[in-house]
This record gives sequence, C-alpha cells and structure tokens, in this order.
Amino acid sequence: MWIILQRQDWEADRAAEVLAEQCGIASESLRPEVDAWVSHFQDEGLVRRCTA
Repeated sequence: MWIILQRQDWEADRAAEVLAEQCGIASESLRPEVDAWVSHFQDEGLVRRCTA
C-alpha cells in the first residue's frame, strides 16, 4: 500500500484505481481501505496532510 500511494503522489483515488486494477476489482470498494491506510500513516507521523 505504501508503495502504491507513494507512486501516486499520495492521491487516494489514483492509488485505489491502481490497486483495484491489479486485483481485478472495483476501485470504489478499495477506496475506504486506502483512506484508512492514509489516516493510519498520518496518525503515525509517517506522512503529513497538505493544506495547500
């Protein structure tokens, strides 16, 4: 997940699309999981939310 998010510039929508394509499922079903991972990474201080 980290690598996919990083390669998609931390854009959750794009990361969900890439992961869904690799898994052969709908990106909408993965979006909540991707959002949860981003939140987890933010909570742990591994990434910061951009305000710009």
